[in-house]
Amino acid sequence: MLDFDYPYDVRNLPPAPPIRLRPVVDTPPSSPSSLGWWLIRFAIGFTALNFLFLGVIQVLNSVGPMPAVPRQIALYLIAFFLGAIGAEPGLLAIAAVFGPGVAWHRYLVVNSVVLLLAVTGATSIFMSELDFRKPSPVGHVWPYILLVPILFCACQLPLWPLRSFFCWRIAKEQGVLETVPRLSIAGILAATAVIAISLGAVRLGRDSQSFLVGAQANSQMWWPLTGILAATITTISIAFLPVFTVVIFRTRSLLLGLLGAAAWSALLFVAAITITRLINGGWPFPIPWHWPAAIVAGFTVGIVVPLIVVRLYGYRLHWGRGS
Repeated sequence: MLDFDYPYDVRNLPPAPPIRLRPVVDTPPSSPSSLGWWLIRFAIGFTALNFLFLGVIQVLNSVGPMPAVPRQIALYLIAFFLGAIGAEPGLLAIAAVFGPGVAWHRYLVVNSVVLLLAVTGATSIFMSELDFRKPSPVGHVWPYILLVPILFCACQLPLWPLRSFFCWRIAKEQGVLETVPRLSIAGILAATAVIAISLGAVRLGRDSQSFLVGAQANSQMWWPLTGILAATITTISIAFLPVFTVVIFRTRSLLLGLLGAAAWSALLFVAAITITRLINGGWPFPIPWHWPAAIVAGFTVGIVVPLIVVRLYGYRLHWGRGS
């Protein structure tokens, strides 16, 4: 082998700079623990809202006459926070169906939060009755708490086909392939058990109301009332939750997703108002139409804001086996 001279003299090269090791620290937007703290804050906020809502209304009704403008503002705020309370089951349904992780882990956490919110609302009613020493407008309400499981199932009902057949799931941006089967015997048995327990709670609520109120007519209307409430919640879930999930977690721009969610809520509200006016020949309710608008605004904000926080931590909506 021939020897070739190097084009440079390696003995005259400058020394290499020293290697400095820096610790790798995750930034807050990618830290799961930081996201967990945000979710805990949202849960605490919704719990406080449930606990204080009825008491605040009682206080406003007991202070006597108020100036017209502050009273109108108070009524709008009450309507807005009422919509935020209505957003709680929708937000928890999205977490239970589309959330990451093992299914029974998600269900355990979500159902614990649902139980906490239901108990907090019932405690608020009980405390308001004690403070003002008179029955609240929703007296004997605790049997209705037993409707919460079946109504929460109704809220999830439109989302499960999207998870089971189209593999919708919220995961990190570098999502992994869906490895679990779309449908399983264990999943079907678990769903059957949940529905059976929920229907048992509905029957217990009917028997409890019949015992407390002592009216057979009210107990006979229990099942139709439950069906009407479940159908209403299912309709709202179909109309809002899949669209909110897509526009927040699939759009390239977060601002575009926020505007899309607001526009969709406004479109549905205008459509509902228009249909109501056409059927009844005008606005048939004693309250002005802009109070329901405040309720819809609170509902939209209550769902969209937590979803935006989850998106900021790198989570996106994936669908299909390989998306």
